Amino acid sequence: MAVMKNEKFTLQFDEAQGGVSGLTTNGDNMEWIKQGYVFAIPRDLRHKEYRDFGFKLVDFSSTERSATAIFEAADMRVKTDYFFNEKGNVVVRNEITDRKDVELFLLQGQIGFNVCFYDDYKDSLTCVTSRCHTHIHCGGEQSWICLLKMGGGKTHLGVRVTKGGLTSYEQFDCYSNDRGYFVVHPELYNLSPDEKYVLEYEIFIHEGKEDFIKQLKELDGFPYAELENNTLFRGESCRVSSNFEIAEVYDKEKSVKFTSRKTKDGYKTTFRTYGLGEHKIELVGKNGKKIFSYINVSLPFNELVEKRVDYIINKQQYHKEGSALDGAFLIYDTEEGKPFFSNVDPDLNGTRERLAMGYIVAVYLQRVKNEKYLVAFKKYINFLLREIFDEVTGEVFSTVRRYSERRRLYNGPVLARVLLEAYYVLKDKQLLKYMIKAINFYYGDGGENFYPNGICMYKMLKVLEDAEMFEERETLKKQFMTHVGNVIKRGTNYPAHEVNYEQTIVSPAVSFIIDAYRITGDETYLKELKPHFELLEAFDGFQPHYKLNSIAIRFWDDYYAGKAMTFGDTMPQHCSSLSSYLYATYGALSGDERLYKKGITGLRNSLCLFFPDGSASCASIFPFRVNGQKGNFFDPFINDQDTVLYLAVDYLWKE
Repeated sequence: MAVMKNEKFTLQFDEAQGGVSGLTTNGDNMEWIKQGYVFAIPRDLRHKEYRDFGFKLVDFSSTERSATAIFEAADMRVKTDYFFNEKGNVVVRNEITDRKDVELFLLQGQIGFNVCFYDDYKDSLTCVTSRCHTHIHCGGEQSWICLLKMGGGKTHLGVRVTKGGLTSYEQFDCYSNDRGYFVVHPELYNLSPDEKYVLEYEIFIHEGKEDFIKQLKELDGFPYAELENNTLFRGESCRVSSNFEIAEVYDKEKSVKFTSRKTKDGYKTTFRTYGLGEHKIELVGKNGKKIFSYINVSLPFNELVEKRVDYIINKQQYHKEGSALDGAFLIYDTEEGKPFFSNVDPDLNGTRERLAMGYIVAVYLQRVKNEKYLVAFKKYINFLLREIFDEVTGEVFSTVRRYSERRRLYNGPVLARVLLEAYYVLKDKQLLKYMIKAINFYYGDGGENFYPNGICMYKMLKVLEDAEMFEERETLKKQFMTHVGNVIKRGTNYPAHEVNYEQTIVSPAVSFIIDAYRITGDETYLKELKPHFELLEAFDGFQPHYKLNSIAIRFWDDYYAGKAMTFGDTMPQHCSSLSSYLYATYGALSGDERLYKKGITGLRNSLCLFFPDGSASCASIFPFRVNGQKGNFFDPFINDQDTVLYLAVDYLWKE
C-alpha cells in the first residue's frame, strides 16, 4: 500500500484504483475517508447500455511526498496529482483533457469526483468519537467543503477549491442511518482538443467554523461573501459582506443597481430584488472573481401564515359524516390536487406529526378572529379526541379508530401540545386535563428516559398557571424535573430512537435544559448546555444558500414522509427549525446575539417550504441526484412541515 506523509497528514492509497483509501491527521486517530469508495478518483456518470462509458486507471506512481494517477474514459483523460504544498496541506490537482479530435461537451452531473468522507450514523457514541458532518458548498470558484467532527473538538478538516469550480453534488448509497458517499461535479461544460481544464483543491486543518471561514478569507484571491439574510420578506433589501470589492451584481442574470462601502473587514454591498421565490445572485469583483449566492423572497410572515391556514381549512380538512376521518387535517398531494390518507403507513396518516397543522391553526386563531376557521378548528379537535385519544387512560394512538401498530412515545407529547394551544383558543379546561392525562401516560410508559420534540415544559406549566390549575402544575413540574435530571445525567451519550443519531435527538436535550432554567431561574442549568449546543450546531450548514444556511443536515425524511420517497439531503426539512427555535430562545434569554441571529436566520430560511398560494412541501431534496435519481426538487406532499410556522410565530409574527 502506497503511503504519502508529512508533519500534518498521512494518506494511504489504493494503488489498484488510483485514489486515497485513508486520510488521518498526525496526532489524531480520526479516519476521515469512508470505506467502500475510493476518495478523489474521477467518475464517468453517463450511463447508457452498449456505450463505453467509465474511467479506467491506466497508470499510478507514488513517492513519500506525492502520487500521480492517470485515468481514461472513451473521450476523456484525467491526470490526478497528489502532493503537499508549502503550508504542508494536501493538494489534489485534476487535469482533464479531451481524447478526441473534436470538442468535448459535458452536461452537469456527467463527470464527478469522489469526496467520500465518514458521514454516517452507527450510534451516538460512534458518531461523537469517529464521524464527521460534511457541509458542501458548490458555488463555482467559491466552492468548499467544511468537515466537522460530530463530537466537536479542535481538529477538523476543510477543502477549498483553488482552481476551477464546482456546480453541484450527488449522493450514492444513502439510507436511513447512512448519508452515503458524495460525488462533486466540476464546473466544466466543453473542452477543445487542445484545451485543459484543471480542478484543484486543497485539504487543510481547521479548529471549527469560525477558523474555517478565517482561513478561506486569508487565501489569496479566494472570494468569500456572507449575506445578512438568505431569506427576505417582500420589500426588504439584500445586504452582503465580502472580502473583495464588488464591481457588478446580477439577479437571475440581470444587472441590478447596488451601493457598496469599505469596512474594516472588507466591503458591505446593498441592493434590492424583485419578485417572490428563488433568486440566484452573482457577485462579480473588481479583481475578476465571481461568486454565487441564493436567496428566497417570501411573502411577509403574517400573510404567509394566513395563506397557509386558509389552505388547510379549505383544502386539507376532510368532511364526510360517519367517516373516522371526518374533521381531520390530511396530507395534500399538490401534483394531483387531492388530499391523501394511508391507514397502513403511519407516516402518511392524518395524525402523528400531521398534528402540526393543528398547531398553526390554533396560534393563528389566538391572534386573528375568524368564525369559519374557528368552526373548522373545533371540528378538528373533536376528531382528535374521538379517534386517537383515550380519555380514561390518556393513551394517544397513531391513527384513527384508536389504533397503534406499536407503542410510540412521540405521540403523547405531540397531541399534548395541540391541546395546550387549543385551550388558548377555546378556553376549555377539559382540554388541559386531557393534556395532563396524555403526559402522564407518556411518563408511565417510560417517557422519562425518552427525547421527544413535542414536550414544551415551560409552556405546559405556564398554561396550567394561566388556567389557575396550580396543583396540577406542581405535579407536572416534578415529572419534568425528573426528566431533565435524566437527560443531564446521560450527557451526550444519546439513546437511539427511530434512527440511530440525528439532530432531533440532540435538540430535545437542549430544549429540556433551557426550559428547566426558565422554570427555576437556576443558572447552573445553563452550564449544562455547552456540550449539547456544540454537537447541535455541528449539524448546521453555513453556505450562502437559503436552503443550507443555519439549516441542520437531514437526509432520510422524504423517504418516509414524502410522495417521492427519496433518500438524500432534505434541506430544509421542518425538524431543522427545532434547532433554530432553540438558538433564538436561548439567545433572547442569555443575550447571546450570535445564537439569536442564527436562530432567526434558520427560521427564515425554513420558510422556503411554504409557497405564496398557501401550499407547502414536506421536504426540499437538495442534491443534484440521490442514489441515481434526479434531485433538486420540493416534494409534492404537504406533510409535517407546519411546525416551522408554529415555531416561527414567536419571533416573526408582527402585531
